[in-house]
Amino acid sequence: MFRCHCRDCQQLTGSGHSEMVPLVAKSLSIGDALKTFEMTGGSGRSTFSGFCPN
Repeated sequence: MFRCHCRDCQQLTGSGHSEMVPLVAKSLSIGDALKTFEMTGGSGRSTFSGFCPN
């Protein structure tokens, strides 16, 4: 786990940081749909954030 304080994470969460847990997508099972937000990170590569749509 880690806490990120970059501007992108501050805007995504509306707070001063974002809590993150990196993992292998194949090892995660979610029982309901997620809304996914894609943006370009500081490296120029795409980053994805998943949120509960409700």
